[in-house]
Amino acid sequence: MKLFSRQVCRAYVLPALLTVITQSGQASPELPLLNEEDLYRELPFTLTATRLSQTVRDSPVSITVIDRVMIEAYDPQELIDVLRLVPGFQVAHPKGYRVSTSYHGLGSEYAQRMQVLIDGRSVYSPMFGHVQWTDLPLQVEDIERIEVIRGPNAASYGANAFSAIVNIITRHPLDTQGSYFKVVSGSQATQRYVARFGGRTDKLDYRLSLGHRSDNGFDSSEFPDDKRLSTLSFRADYQADLDNRFQFQFGYSEKQHQEGDTDAKDLIDDPPRDVDTSSNFQLLKWHHQLDSTQEFSLQFYHNYQRVKDNYFTAPINTLAGGLDVAGAIFLNTGIATANEPLAIQNGFLAQRYDLEFQHTLEPINRLRLVWGASARLDQVGAKGFFNRDSDKDYFSNHTYRLFAHSEWRPSEKWTLNAGLMLENNDLTGTDLSPRLSLNHHLTDNHTLRASYSRALRTPSILEEYADAVTKLSDGRELDQLLTSTGNLQPEKITSLELAYIGRFPRYGLDVDVKLFYDRIRSVLNEYEDEAYNDPLNDLVGANISDRAFVFDNDGYANLRGLEAQLRYDMSRGTRIHLGYTLLDVEGRRIRDINDNGIIGNTTFTDARFQAPRTIATLQLIQDIDHDLQGSVAFHRYSRYEFDGGDPTGDFKILNWRLAKKFRATNSRGKIALSFQNMLDEYFDFEREQVFGSRVFLSLELGLD
Repeated sequence: MKLFSRQVCRAYVLPALLTVITQSGQASPELPLLNEEDLYRELPFTLTATRLSQTVRDSPVSITVIDRVMIEAYDPQELIDVLRLVPGFQVAHPKGYRVSTSYHGLGSEYAQRMQVLIDGRSVYSPMFGHVQWTDLPLQVEDIERIEVIRGPNAASYGANAFSAIVNIITRHPLDTQGSYFKVVSGSQATQRYVARFGGRTDKLDYRLSLGHRSDNGFDSSEFPDDKRLSTLSFRADYQADLDNRFQFQFGYSEKQHQEGDTDAKDLIDDPPRDVDTSSNFQLLKWHHQLDSTQEFSLQFYHNYQRVKDNYFTAPINTLAGGLDVAGAIFLNTGIATANEPLAIQNGFLAQRYDLEFQHTLEPINRLRLVWGASARLDQVGAKGFFNRDSDKDYFSNHTYRLFAHSEWRPSEKWTLNAGLMLENNDLTGTDLSPRLSLNHHLTDNHTLRASYSRALRTPSILEEYADAVTKLSDGRELDQLLTSTGNLQPEKITSLELAYIGRFPRYGLDVDVKLFYDRIRSVLNEYEDEAYNDPLNDLVGANISDRAFVFDNDGYANLRGLEAQLRYDMSRGTRIHLGYTLLDVEGRRIRDINDNGIIGNTTFTDARFQAPRTIATLQLIQDIDHDLQGSVAFHRYSRYEFDGGDPTGDFKILNWRLAKKFRATNSRGKIALSFQNMLDEYFDFEREQVFGSRVFLSLELGLD
C-alpha cells in the first residue's frame, strides 16, 4: 500500500498539486476576484470567548475559527485531526481507538488541560478528566464550525478551561433538510457510513444522523487496536414564538475496540481482548428574549459512559516469573495456589448532570453584561480503580459556579473586558478565576490587546481517589498498582498576553500575532514509587516493598513564546491559512521516587522536552472551477516527548484532497479522493504506532 500510495502521489497528486498552486496565483475565468463587498467583510463573530457575541477585535483572548469550508477541505478521518490547523495544537494517536490533543505541549495519552464543548455541553470525562474523542456521537458532516480559544478561559467556563477551549458548534437543522448519505473507504480497512434525515413542521426543525465506522487501527501486530463504532444523534429546534425558542438533543454511541499486548512477557497479564464502550447524552435548552437588549437561557444536560473491560489473567504460576516482588512472594508463601488467576477490573461507569442559567443584558449604552450560575454533579464508579465492591458504588463531586463578564467600550478606540468565576467543588473547595483585558483599536482594522487571566484544573475523580489493587479471584489483595496521596490541589495557571489583530482588506488578509507567558504550578502528575508497601504485608507479616504509581501535585512549568495565524483570501476561490508557534518551556515534574529501591532517590522529567519547540501549519484551498476543488494541508513539528510516549524527532505531514461535485434532478453529490501523509513515515506518540501513507475515497449524495 505504501509503494502504491507513493506511485500515485508522483503520477497524479504532485501534478495536480502544481495545478492547484498555479491556479492560486491567478483568478480562474469562472471565479472572479474579490469585489468591494468581499474586501470589507466583517470580522468573524464568536460566542465562546466570553459568552457574549463579539468580533475577534473585541475579544479578550486569541481565537481560531475552523469553519465548514476548512473542515470539508481537510477531510479528517478522525475529528480531532482538524485541530492540527490551530496554532500551538498537537494531536497524538496513542492507539487506533484513542486520540488526544494538547495546547502548548505537556500532553499525555489522557490530556486533561482543555475544555471541550459540543453546542455548550461539556464532554470531558469526570473519570480521567480528558475527552474520549473516538466515542463521541457526532458526525463531522453535522459540524458548522469549531471555535478554539487559545488560552485560559476559566473566568467564563470554570475549572478545566485551563489551557484552551474547543467549542464544536453543530449545524442548525434548517440547514440540513432532506436526506444525505456518505460512504468512505480506504486504508487500514477503513469503512465509514453516514445517513442523515432532516425535516421540518410549522415551527419545528429536526435532524437525525446515523453513523458507523470500522478500521484496523495501526499496523502493529504487538498492540491490536481495531475498532468498530456506531452512533446515533438527534437535534430538534422549536421556535415557539418570537421570544422563545427551544433546543433538544440526544445521542448514543457503541464502540468495540481491541485491547491488550501480544508480546510474550505481557500476554499472560494483558491478553488481547475486546473492550465494549457505550455512551449517551441528553440536552435541553431554552432561550427567552426579554426585550431588545436582554435575554436569558436555561440549559440542562446529562452525559453517561459505560466501559466493560473485566477479565482474568493466566494462572499465577505463569505470572510469577514476570511479576514483581509481591507476586513472587505471594505465590511462594502458599497463600495462593499455582493455578489461580488474577482478576482484573478495568471497567467503569461515569455520568454527569449539569444545570445552568445565563442572563445577558445591556444596562447602559456601551456596556454589555452576562452573568449566570450552574450546578453540576459528577459520579464515577469503578471497582477496579477504586477498590470498591461494585461499579455502582459511586464517588461523587458536586460543583457550584457563579460567573459574570462585562464588555465596556468607553469610546470607539477602547474595549475593556473583565470576567470572574467563583467556583466551589467537593474536591478542592472554593476558588476564584479572574480575567482582565484591554483592547486598543488603533484604527478600524488594527487592534492591540493586553490581557491577564488565571485558571484552574480540578483533579479528576480518579486522580483524587485512585486505589487500584491486583486481587485473586476470591478478592484477596496482592499488589497495589495505582494510588493517590489524596487532598490534591488544583493545577494553577497565570497567563499574560500581548497581541496584535490586523486586517488588510485591500489584500484580503487577516493577521493575529501574540506574545504569551504562562506560569503553571501544582502540576498534577502520575509518578512511580519503587518502594511502596503493598497490601501483601498484612497477609504474610513481612515488610515488602514494591512499586506503585501515585497521583500527586509535584511539578511546575513556565511557557513563553510567540504565536501567529494568517488568513489570506487571494480570490473568491482561493484561501490560505497559516499558523506558527515558537515555544520555550522550562520546568520539571517527578518521574519516580525511591529509584532502584534506594529510599529518597528521586528522578525528574525535564518539561522542555514535553512540547515542540516550533509548530508550523498551512492549509491551501483552491476552487479550480465551480464543481472542482483541491486542497493541501502541511504540518511540521519539532521533536517532543509526551508523558508516557516516546521521543518523536522532527516530523512533517502532507495531506492532499481533490473533490468533484455533481448534480442531478432533485439530488446533489460529491466524490473526493484524499491522500494522507504523503511524505515519510512518522509517529506522534509511541514508536510502535507508525503513520504511513493512507488513501481514502468518499462518495456523498444528498436528496432534496
